[in-house]
Amino acid sequence: MNPTGLSMENLPYQFHVAESVVPQFALSNTPTAILRELVQNEYDAEGDELGVTFESDQMVITGNGNPIDDAGWKRLQVILGTGWVPNLDTYIEAKKSSLGSKNFGLRSLFAVGDQIRVYSAGKWSSLHWQRGTVYPPMEARDSLGRGVRIEVPYRHSTAGALEPFTLKRRDAWIQEIGESLVETLIKLAHPGQSRSLRRAVLRADGLPDVSWNQRAKEIETPARGIRLIRRQALQESTGNPKSVVELEYQARVPIPEWHREKDYPSYFKSSRNSLWVGVSLRLYRGRPDVSSPGLVYYPLGAPLARTGNLVSLNAPFEMDTNRVNIVSPSSSSWNEWLIQELVDLTVRLLTADWYERFGADAYLALEAGERDSGNRLAEGYASAVVDYLRNEKAWASRGRSRGKVAFVAADTLALPDKMEFDGFLEPDVYLDGNLATNDEIARMSSMCGAERFGPDSLIRLRCAGKDASRLRTRPHDQGDWYLPDFDRVIRQIPTQIKFAQALDRTRLSNVHRTDLLNSPTTLTADGSLRALSELYLVPPDAWEACPLPLSQRLHPKLAEFRSLRGLATKYDMTNWIRSTARRTQDGQATDEERRALMRVILARRGNFDAGTLSLLRRSPVLPDHRGHWVEPRKITLR
Repeated sequence: MNPTGLSMENLPYQFHVAESVVPQFALSNTPTAILRELVQNEYDAEGDELGVTFESDQMVITGNGNPIDDAGWKRLQVILGTGWVPNLDTYIEAKKSSLGSKNFGLRSLFAVGDQIRVYSAGKWSSLHWQRGTVYPPMEARDSLGRGVRIEVPYRHSTAGALEPFTLKRRDAWIQEIGESLVETLIKLAHPGQSRSLRRAVLRADGLPDVSWNQRAKEIETPARGIRLIRRQALQESTGNPKSVVELEYQARVPIPEWHREKDYPSYFKSSRNSLWVGVSLRLYRGRPDVSSPGLVYYPLGAPLARTGNLVSLNAPFEMDTNRVNIVSPSSSSWNEWLIQELVDLTVRLLTADWYERFGADAYLALEAGERDSGNRLAEGYASAVVDYLRNEKAWASRGRSRGKVAFVAADTLALPDKMEFDGFLEPDVYLDGNLATNDEIARMSSMCGAERFGPDSLIRLRCAGKDASRLRTRPHDQGDWYLPDFDRVIRQIPTQIKFAQALDRTRLSNVHRTDLLNSPTTLTADGSLRALSELYLVPPDAWEACPLPLSQRLHPKLAEFRSLRGLATKYDMTNWIRSTARRTQDGQATDEERRALMRVILARRGNFDAGTLSLLRRSPVLPDHRGHWVEPRKITLR
C-alpha cells in the first residue's frame, strides 16, 4: 500500500545522520585502535617515521610521508565514511589498495578533543565533531614540504557523551600505546624498500620519551620458493629497553579466479593475479617465544584475532568495522581461502625449515591450546594444522632418506616407555633426536596417533613374528609391532641380550611369564631356539661335566639376566634324568637328548633311586640291536 500515489523511486527521501554517531564512533576506539589508524595513514603516505606527542594542551601527530593530495583533502571534507554525500552532491572516493580505506582514521581522535586540525603542503583544514569540516582547505605557509601535522586540543569539559581528556586519561593512553607498538608496527618494516615505517616516537610533557626503531633484512631459508625476512625492533625508554625479533616466511599464492577483482592493500601485491601471505614466529634467544601467542595481522595486528598457537598470520584479511578481529571465515570466502593458504604454508615450513632450525620447538609452536583468553576467529587455522600433524607425514623420525630426515605419519611411531625399550624397531618408527626425550612432544604425538611401546609390546615383539595368535599377551593401550624378519633377527645374540636387558627392567605379569615360558624364541647354547620352559640353567662350574645337550641349555650369555634366569629350570641331575625320561615317553626328546641320557645310565651302571629306576625302565632310553630306542624292561640280554 502506498498512500502518496508516487512511485517508489520518487518518494521524498532525505538522508540525515544524527549528532551522536561521531561520539559513539570515537568512544568505540581504544588508544590502540587510534594508533593503528594513525600508523596506517602514515604507511599509506610512504613515511618512515611517526611521532605522537602529548603536549600540555594538545595532542600532536607528525609524519614525514607524502603530503595530502587533492583526493585526500576531499576525503577530509566529510566527518565519516566514503561514497555519495547527498547534501554536498559529491562522491567521496575511497583510497584504493591501501591499509586504510573507510575514511574513519582521524575521526577516532575526537575521543581526545572536539576539533582536529590538519596541516600539510601549505594547507590546513579543521574537523569539528558538531560543526562539520572546513573545505576547501585554507592556506598555511608554515606547513610547506613533505609530511603531515595533526593537532587535537584537549577537551576540558564534557560534550555530550564525550568526556574531558584529563591527565589521568593521558597517562593511561601513553601506557596502552607504548604496549601496542610491537603489534602495530612490526610488519611495516621491509628489507631494501623505500616504503618502510622504521621509527616511531611517543613523547609527553614530564615523561621520558618512548622510541621504537625497527629494521628488516632478507635471509636464506632451505625452503624453496619462500622469502624469509628477519625483523628486529628496539623499544627504548628510560631504564626499560625492549627488544623484539621475529622471522616471517612469505609465499606468493595465486588468487582464485572468483576473487581476482578483490581490492586489497598493495602491501600484499605480488602480481596481477597473485599476492603475498606470511606466517611468522616471535623469537626469544633464537627459539620460538612461548610467551607470545600467535596474532593475525592485516598487516597491522588485530588484537582480538588469535591463531590458537604460536604462529602469527599476515594476509589481507577482511576485518570487522573496528579492525580488532577478522570477519569469520564462515561469512567470508576470502578469509576462508587465505587461512587455507596459510595452513599449507605452515605445514610446508615445518618439514622444509622449522624442524631443522628449531627442533622440538617447531612442533610445540604448532600445538593448539588455550594459550590466552583472546577471541580466536582464526582458530580454524590451528585446528587444520593439528589435523595435518595427525594425518600426514609430518613427524621427524630417526630414519634417513638420501641423507635427510625422513618424515613419517604419527600413527607409525613408537613411543618407548623407557630407555631400555628403545631401538628394537626400524629407525623410522622412532622420533628423531631430542623429540624422543621430550615429554611434551611425546604427549602431542600420542594425541596425533603415535602409540606406546610398553611391556605388552615388548613381550609380543619377542615371543612371536607376524602371527601372534597363540600368545596370551594382548597389547593394551600399546602398539602391536612385530619384526618382519623375525626368525633371523631373533637368533642373533645381540638381539637376545637387548631383549633380556629390557625384560630385567620390566615388571612382568603372569601372562607375560606364560608367553616367555611357552614361546620357542629363547636362544640355546647351540644357537637354536626353544621355549624357556624346556631350558636348563647350567652353572658355569658344572658346564663341562653336565650331560645335558647344548640344545637344552640356556645360552650362557643370557644366563646373566635375572628375568630369564628366574624362569629357566635350575639344573639338577636327578630332575633332568626324570624330565628327559618323560619326554622320551611323549616322543618329544631328540636323539641327542636320548644319547645323553643313555651315557648317564651307563656311567652310573643303573645306580639310581627306586623311583627314578622305575621310570627309566618304562622309558625308551636304550637302543636295541636294530638301533631302535626301547624300554630297558623290554630288552633281553644274550
